[in-house]
Amino acid sequence: MTQMHLALRAGGPKNAEMSISAAAVRLPLRLGDGDRAVAALLAALELRHPGTCRHAERVADLALNLTSIASPELALQEGGPKNAEMSISAAAVRLPLRLGDGDRAVAALLAALELRHPGTCRHAERVADLALNLTSIASPELALQEGLGHAYLLHDIGKIGIPDAILLKPDRLTPSEMRVVRRHPRLGEDLVRRLRFLSPLVRDVVGCHHERWDGCGYPRQLAGPNIPLAARIFAVVDAFDAMTHLRPYREPVAAEDALAEVERCSGTQFDPSVVAAFLSMVGVARRVAPTPRGDLLRPA
Repeated sequence: MTQMHLALRAGGPKNAEMSISAAAVRLPLRLGDGDRAVAALLAALELRHPGTCRHAERVADLALNLTSIASPELALQEGGPKNAEMSISAAAVRLPLRLGDGDRAVAALLAALELRHPGTCRHAERVADLALNLTSIASPELALQEGLGHAYLLHDIGKIGIPDAILLKPDRLTPSEMRVVRRHPRLGEDLVRRLRFLSPLVRDVVGCHHERWDGCGYPRQLAGPNIPLAARIFAVVDAFDAMTHLRPYREPVAAEDALAEVERCSGTQFDPSVVAAFLSMVGVARRVAPTPRGDLLRPA
């Protein structure tokens, strides 16, 4: 089973394997069930360029009507209007991933983010895989809920709305640039809220994965159990992955140092019960953490 398969294990239908393809969205558009990927991509574009969906609907409707007059045969081809309730149909998005049919919209969104921020998909696979494993230990009931894999994969989808000059900057961000980056949870919420076929868990993780147990996180300064459990679990995994992989502003740290920092932040940044489950999962005994190393857990 690939990492992406594992991440989607709790994300939706687990049937046939296939390359990322098309998948339906509640925007100001009327789409059939097979159109979710197209709608998801339109929602992402709308986030960066408000008004895109209204424009797309106008020109698509006009073009389909013109096609039915100019070339009735073309109008009947796959992707054309098959009934009164469908105006825009599906299109393929290709990535080196294999997903089930019910995961096409999620794959399309990841493809769009990968296009803007190369490496996103590899990161999403790693953290989703680890977060699902941690969830099975920290909360077996939550691990069985539909949509959890989607939630973990799409955690940073709001970064689609962050300007390239900041998102792709190879150096440390300035305080003002960091304030812009910290908009991505709310931007992501705005996006996934449009996609009503996604599980509420997606909104929980996308919007709250940078909140802190002590209430000093963002964007809402939620604290303790007021932070959705899936977001509390994901926060630990995301921080560990950030520390142990290369960042533009620093080299990766050893796993042992990263684990010590996670433990040190138990009860402040992280839910203590989730940290305990994480340390148990990786086989680390409780111990006193060494002196922290600067900004290892600097959020982004």
